[in-house]
Amino acid sequence: MRLDILEKADKISPTMKTYKIGVVWQVYGYVEVEADSLTEAVLIAEDAPLPDNGEYIQGSFEVDHDGFVEEV
Repeated sequence: MRLDILEKADKISPTMKTYKIGVVWQVYGYVEVEADSLTEAVLIAEDAPLPDNGEYIQGSFEVDHDGFVEEV
């Protein structure tokens, strides 16, 4: 269907819908682990829970264009 036809239809009968759009962003934080070496500490940190001291990485927010979109 052509876009101009849809735009005309929206002007005649405008309807607002709600969509759930996937988004991603990055956070930088620290985890404290006990280990006998740096190598072991890194291995333990890979399985650690997400830290609660994270800081948003500026400019990292984006829409997940390959992700799930749902009309609600």
